[in-house]
Parts: sequence; structure tokens; C-alpha cells
Amino acid sequence: MHSFLLIYVSILILNTGSVFPQEEKLVMYTLTMKEYMEDHLEVAEEMYESGNQEPLLRILKSLDQFAPEKEREDWKEITESALSTDPLKSCKSCHSQFKKSYKKNFRKKFLEIPESLVIRDNQSRVSFTQKVIKKLIRFWDEILVWIFELFSRSEK
Repeated sequence: MHSFLLIYVSILILNTGSVFPQEEKLVMYTLTMKEYMEDHLEVAEEMYESGNQEPLLRILKSLDQFAPEKEREDWKEITESALSTDPLKSCKSCHSQFKKSYKKNFRKKFLEIPESLVIRDNQSRVSFTQKVIKKLIRFWDEILVWIFELFSRSEK
């Protein structure tokens, strides 16, 4: 009984991080460029049109970091000019200039997107994944409680 209780308490403590506090890490999400544009940038555009300009501006300021090396300067130029005039036009400019190379080489490429560029006001794949993970953690906790109760009954 005591050994099982010790194991169970150890697992709970390690899961909460109270014994070994974890360093804050930069959270990154792996998405394709297409997924990111559809699930986050389009939502940021809708938010911009409804008055919340910050998400779209934040994405456009750092969008060139996802560009292929040879196109990075062009992407930066397009986003900077759009930021000074109409940010919603930057998407159309990129689409008209880079459409062929994007579809051929870049559309399915996986990117590491920092959490600061993930828009949380939508039902994106990221939000869905977070919900699934929370449910799995709750399920795991229920299994541990059930096992603990089972062992405690067997020792009586």
C-alpha cells in the first residue's frame, strides 16, 4: 500500500511541477503555411475589419520570417508598404506575386509558429488540440484515482 501511495503521490507532484518548476519555454506550433493562413491570418483580417487591429498588425510585422530565403526581402517590402497604407492589401499583393512558387514549393511546408502569432479567437486546429490534451489529462487523472482505489481496497 505504501509503495503504491508513494508512486501515486510522486506522479501527481511531477505532473503539477510543484517539485521541479519548469522554465518558461517559447511555445511553438507546427502548422503548414496554408493552415496558418486559413486558420489564423484570415481570422486576424476579420478582427481587423471589426475594429481589433492588433492581431493582424502583429502577424504582418513578423510574416517575412516564414518566407523562403530568396523571397524574404520581397515579403518584407510588401508587408511594410501595406502596414503604412492598408494592411488588408498585403495578402493580395503576395498572392499575385508569389502564387506559382507558393503552390509549387511552400504551401505544404511545415512552419514553427510562435504562440504570440497564433490567434486564439477562432476554433483552429491549435484550439482543438489543446482541448483534446486537457481531456486526456483529466482521463489520466481519473485512471490514477481508480487504480489507487483498487489497490487500497485490495490491501484491506
